[in-house]
Amino acid sequence: MLKHFIDSNSKIYKFSSYLMDLFTLNLLFLITCLPIVTVGASTLALSRVTMKMAEGKLSFPTKTYLQEWKDNFLRGTTIELILIIYGVLLVVAIRLLPILPIISFVIVGVGILLALITFVVFCIFIFPYSARYENSLLGSFRVVLQVSSLNPKITAGLLILIIAIAAIMSLDPFWLIFVSFFFFMIGFSTVSLGISHISLKLFTPYE
Repeated sequence: MLKHFIDSNSKIYKFSSYLMDLFTLNLLFLITCLPIVTVGASTLALSRVTMKMAEGKLSFPTKTYLQEWKDNFLRGTTIELILIIYGVLLVVAIRLLPILPIISFVIVGVGILLALITFVVFCIFIFPYSARYENSLLGSFRVVLQVSSLNPKITAGLLILIIAIAAIMSLDPFWLIFVSFFFFMIGFSTVSLGISHISLKLFTPYE
């Protein structure tokens, strides 16, 4: 059994190395997110690394992450700022919604719901799209919105999954602790890798 762990050609060794890469990337992501203002740069760097992992083009994820974080700091931070402004406007709109007359409440409420869905879609796909393609920020957001709308099943599935996880975490303290521990260990890098795989399926047909 021991030789399977030390044999570089064994499946157990390769799987263990893969988990270690995910753990290391997750740790680097958490550390580089500590100033808060660097969350965007860290997310874009993580997306660029996991995108290369999904394509089978990466050998040294740790070194690559640090280089990508440095090279894409400005773009990642700019995307983060745009998403923050979008999110703040959504919160303000939701807070103002109850004071509207009933007819305006329904109309504006539908608009806010669509804007909220769009915001979540941007949060999911804008970083992996920017990790793979060279495009202007406006062009990137536009393509993400167009491609996600052309693939409603995948988009809706991800939205439902996010809502389900959030609901489970809010209703059961055990799952809150479990999911939090998972994200602390390998969660962010694993989710980023999964979204990278999904993004490849979404975007490559339109290349």
